[in-house]
Amino acid sequence: MKLIHLSVGLIIFGLLLMVGSVVWPYILQSRGGIWTEQQALEHAKIAADLHRLGHDHTHKDDVSPQTSHEDASSNNDANYKKVKARYQESDAQLRSAQFWSQDVAEWIKWFGIACCLLGTFVFYLSRCKST
Repeated sequence: MKLIHLSVGLIIFGLLLMVGSVVWPYILQSRGGIWTEQQALEHAKIAADLHRLGHDHTHKDDVSPQTSHEDASSNNDANYKKVKARYQESDAQLRSAQFWSQDVAEWIKWFGIACCLLGTFVFYLSRCKST
């Protein structure tokens, strides 16, 4: 009789975890979220700047005749490294937000499925022992 209670508990717990995995991203978003719209806009702007500077960085020969080649090249390199560092920081924050909103929900779902399967196995095991 105790195994039946355990199996039913595991199945219910697993179902609750699976429902929780669906609700998890909405809970995070309702509490202000991990990744805000302002961060998304800033990330897109930094990515565009990095792309533009990367394009300029590969075409160093296309400098204006008003400045010397070395000054423009070193200034472009410094700006490129600065923007690249900002982009890497922003990208790390984006990946962290994706992990907490999507990957954690996936882990919760699979743990819930495992609990349901274990509960089902224990239920059938207890039914076989009682007969």
